[in-house]
Amino acid sequence: MSEIKSPNEYMDELEEIMKNYDDIGNKLVKIKVKKATEIILIRANTKSDNGAERLWQATEEGLLELQYSFQLKSYEKLMSVIKLKLRLMANEEYRG
Repeated sequence: MSEIKSPNEYMDELEEIMKNYDDIGNKLVKIKVKKATEIILIRANTKSDNGAERLWQATEEGLLELQYSFQLKSYEKLMSVIKLKLRLMANEEYRG
């Protein structure tokens, strides 16, 4: 069971997650920009786009791209849950 927090604690947690989301998002952008040029070179040596994508995913940057993408999805879900908790708390407070 999760601990009950105050709205301010949830807001602090949300702010921290948003900072992490921004940081990871910026890292992912840099990787995707690099991928745009690298994938062309990889594609020249493969028979298909899927093959080129698999070869890219096997690189260090390709693995980081996958990791960062999954982290962003996780942060999105966490932010959604926290926002829902805050809305529920606000509704409870409003009702009295």
